[in-house]
Amino acid sequence: MNEKLENLCLRQLHQEHGDICLLYGVDLGPPVMELTDSRHCFGVWDPVKRSIGISVHLVASGRWDQVLQVLKHEMAHQMSTDLFGVRRPDHGEVFQRCARMIGLDPAWCGASGDLASGPVFSPASATTEAGRRVLARIQKLLALAGSDNEHEAALAMQKARALQTAWNLEQVEECQYRSVVITTGRKRLAGHQQAIGALLTDFFQVRVIVSTLYDPAVGESFKTFELLGRDENVRIAEHCYHFLENRLQVLWQQNRARFPGNGLRARNSYYLGLLKGFREKLQLQDQESAGQASLQVSAGELRALQVAADARLEAWVRFRFPRLATRRGRRRTVYRDSFEEGRVAGRNLTLHRTVTERTGSGRFLPPGPE
Repeated sequence: MNEKLENLCLRQLHQEHGDICLLYGVDLGPPVMELTDSRHCFGVWDPVKRSIGISVHLVASGRWDQVLQVLKHEMAHQMSTDLFGVRRPDHGEVFQRCARMIGLDPAWCGASGDLASGPVFSPASATTEAGRRVLARIQKLLALAGSDNEHEAALAMQKARALQTAWNLEQVEECQYRSVVITTGRKRLAGHQQAIGALLTDFFQVRVIVSTLYDPAVGESFKTFELLGRDENVRIAEHCYHFLENRLQVLWQQNRARFPGNGLRARNSYYLGLLKGFREKLQLQDQESAGQASLQVSAGELRALQVAADARLEAWVRFRFPRLATRRGRRRTVYRDSFEEGRVAGRNLTLHRTVTERTGSGRFLPPGPE
């Protein structure tokens, strides 16, 4: 990072500190912000210098969501000192209380929460052994959903989503939540991206939060999606997001010649139509498989489990985002021909490929041809 980007980064850290204090109603004085050269310790609170140091190597990794977790970790130490009189920073009861007060993710609350050996680069998953087995079964079903046999593909997709629903209901009392941030690289979200976010919320048992995240590589902020929910659900929803983004582009390139001279309007209409068709397909699958998850429970018990699961997730989302606001999207004018063509294609779209395979760049494998 050059000097200009480092100065912008320090300014952003000061702003993030103030925003966190405002968001959670915490009265903390602004510390001195420093960028350190440490590769071992990604964050440090110094009560004597009244400074918070953040490793420039962590910043350079490009994961500002992780930078924010380390910043919150150090702010919890600052709160322990300033609000509760703790002289020597530790990770005891007072620290844990402070961490909860500012919504620090539990994975970052331990002694390794600000170390390079901690959650930042840990490949370990919070998924339980039972959860991994269910996820493996869902992976196999999604792989079958790539079959050239349309009936077999649709049945595999339906079974995968029914299994996901049943697993969620079984685990209501043992929920462990996590989140993942998807960066868009955009200042404003496109209409199709908003539609994908709505799909994930409605059909994949996650909450989707639209926010902005700073990119230290360019010194600017961009729109993001944060997916929150059970570990298994978040993995599947993240896969679905990248699958749909990729598939929209592939199908449009295959069909754009049919709509000459209509440019962006035709493309965006095709995208929205395709997502509308995919939504209709998922709705139909839900109707057809509504009874599969309730074979051993009554309709009343099933509804009670769903309400309990939703309430627990909602409470965790409110813990992470105490001043969350809901906004309605504006109506969009579409080009009818390309919208309807996309809608038909969306009804035939099948989510497939496994949810853990990644390319060397860390992105999901692109889908094969239908």
